Amino acid sequence: GGMWMPERSALDRIRAAIAASPEALEALVRAPAFRRRFRRLDAEAILKRMPRGYPGTHPAAKWLRYRSFTATRMLSEREIQGPGLPARLERDFAALLPLVRWLNAAIGYPGWERRY
Repeated sequence: GGMWMPERSALDRIRAAIAASPEALEALVRAPAFRRRFRRLDAEAILKRMPRGYPGTHPAAKWLRYRSFTATRMLSEREIQGPGLPARLERDFAALLPLVRWLNAAIGYPGWERRY
């Protein structure tokens, strides 16, 4: 879940939200439920250098280099076929919801700023 490779305008808005409040994204990915289920954001698309307009010393430098904001976890065949799958997925989605709401608010989806 999250936002995979957002278009440039959305990515710029996400980075602006990160730069304005570096602790917000950090708090989301450090939340116990998120860490327990996903450990961290996926690191598949991270810039080697800082994006234009941001100094390397920015307090949120780590997060500003991300190009995707997703979290995943693998399920075993036993977990997928077991009777507990719906409850497991419900807990996974509940752990992802704060990140998704924050991303939606950051890119300006109407109504999401009131929910986060």
